[in-house]
Amino acid sequence: MKTFFWLLGLFGLLGLNYPAAAAPPRHIDATYSLTAAGQPVGIDQETFARSGNRYQIESISHAVGLLALFHKGNIKLTSVGTVTAFGLKPLRFEEDRGPDPRRALAAAFDWPTQTLTMRHDGKTERTRLPAGTQDRLSLMYQFLFMSHLGPTLRFAMTSGRSLEHYSYHLVGREQVATPAGTFETLHYAKDHAPGEHGFDVWLATTQDNFPVQLEMDQSNGMRLRQTITRLSIR
Repeated sequence: MKTFFWLLGLFGLLGLNYPAAAAPPRHIDATYSLTAAGQPVGIDQETFARSGNRYQIESISHAVGLLALFHKGNIKLTSVGTVTAFGLKPLRFEEDRGPDPRRALAAAFDWPTQTLTMRHDGKTERTRLPAGTQDRLSLMYQFLFMSHLGPTLRFAMTSGRSLEHYSYHLVGREQVATPAGTFETLHYAKDHAPGEHGFDVWLATTQDNFPVQLEMDQSNGMRLRQTITRLSIR
C-alpha cells in the first residue's frame, strides 16, 4: 500500500489552450487540513510568489494524529518556472523527503528541446515533454492563470517519477463550507475506468478558481480529503 504522503501535493488539473487571466496574483499563502475517514492525518502549508515573469511555489507537509507516529519529519515540494501568456511553465520540480537521497524526486523541463528529465530511485529517465506539461505542485496554481474553464480539462503532469495524461469533466456548481469560509465552486471529477482511483477538486470561483477542497481514493479503499483552512491571495 502506498503511504499517505505519496498523495500530498498531488492535487490539481491543467486546462490546455486557454489564455491566461488578465491580472494573476503575486502572492498566495494557503493552509490545508488532510483527513481520512473523518480523522486528521496531515497539514499542508503552501506559498506562491510571482515576481515579473518568474514564480516559485513551496509546499511543506507533515503528519498529525496517529499517522505522525509512523511518518516523522516534513515533505517539501518546490516548483520554479516562468509565467507565460498561457499560465505557468515549470522549469524545475523537486520533492525532498528527508536525509535519504534515494527517496528524493526531481524533474527538469527543457522546453527548447522538448525534453523532460526525471530523477528517482537513483535513476535518470528522459522522455518527450508535451506542451503545457505541469508538475504536481504547479498544477494547483495553473487555474489562477486561466481566463476560462471548460466542461472538460485535459493535462499532462509529472511527479518526477513518471509522466501521466489525465482528463477531468465538470460535475457542476456547488457550495462548499470550509474553516476558511463558504465558497461557490466548480466541481471537477477525474475520468477513470472501474477499479482506478477517483479524484475530485472544487475550485472557488470568487477566489480566482483556487482549489479549496480535494478528494482522492487511496489504494486501501479510503477516501482522502484536503480542505482549505486559511487562504490569502494578493
